[in-house]
Amino acid sequence: MKYWLPMSFRRLTSMATVVTLTVAAMIAVVSAAGTPAYANMPNEEGSYTHEVYGNGAWLQAYGTVAEARNADGAALRMWRGVDNWTIWASYGGGNPYVVQNGRSPSEPSIVPHGNGFAAFHTGTDGRIYWSRGDGTPNGWQPWQALPFGTVVGSVAATQVGRRADRSTSIYIGYRGAGGTQLFGAYFDGNTYTWGNEQYMSGGQSYSHPSLAWDQRTNQIRAAVRGTDTYVWVATQNYGSPNWSGWSRVAGSPSILDTPTIAVDDNGYRMIGAVADNGHIVYARYDPFAGAWHGWDVDITNWRSIYSISIQILGTIFYTIMTGVDDNVYFKRNFRY
Repeated sequence: MKYWLPMSFRRLTSMATVVTLTVAAMIAVVSAAGTPAYANMPNEEGSYTHEVYGNGAWLQAYGTVAEARNADGAALRMWRGVDNWTIWASYGGGNPYVVQNGRSPSEPSIVPHGNGFAAFHTGTDGRIYWSRGDGTPNGWQPWQALPFGTVVGSVAATQVGRRADRSTSIYIGYRGAGGTQLFGAYFDGNTYTWGNEQYMSGGQSYSHPSLAWDQRTNQIRAAVRGTDTYVWVATQNYGSPNWSGWSRVAGSPSILDTPTIAVDDNGYRMIGAVADNGHIVYARYDPFAGAWHGWDVDITNWRSIYSISIQILGTIFYTIMTGVDDNVYFKRNFRY
């Protein structure tokens, strides 16, 4: 559930306090463990830029915008319309179009898949639906329901394998209906079949997880907002049905909703989240030092009420976020 603030989206440097936001069924908010440092990350940009279509119009959305690039580097964006639950997309910065009459109470997810993309959303009946396509308006298969139980919130997804290798394997994660348990399922890109639903053992959340593939270690990495409102992470070895190593990221502030995790081909990781005061915060992991660095607050001091998305372009990690004015923005936040 999202809450609207009665103000336009802008730098809120003069605001002394902010309304405490919660998500549905959340337990009492716990104070942050430590205060993130107000520090510039290396090569962090100091301002956001509007996401635009090919004709220069600003992209608007209700909630978080998903973005993915195919093996050739072409970008696809997918989101829910401002005035309804309709799922829209834009390929290569072109004009927006409705994706196969899809409708969802939660934000969609997209991942690279072979030469194209795979998209997921939670239907109005609570089931998981997916489609595959090349990103163009007429290039999508009809939405198909997956053979799993009903879910609450969005469905996370990650390509298993490198985009450059045109991998068709996928792992999805979601929160089961009626509780805090998290589940996942694997799509075998060789047999083109879905495996059995897996319990993400030890993972508990009132929100869906975020997922990313770590090419350096052949592991799937998950980040969740724990029931204590802090950021927790875990890993699954490729081919294993089990998740292990759940741990809280040191210094994590209390956050509003699902954090986002991204991992580049060298194993560098970044987690981005919206703290319960609305600030966008980041933690970085250096695989060679074997340690998390952070948390850092976005130097723009802009605030949000939606989960953000972190995308990787080469060695650049950048943020995509939706303001309370419905406009979508992006900026470079880190470069190793």
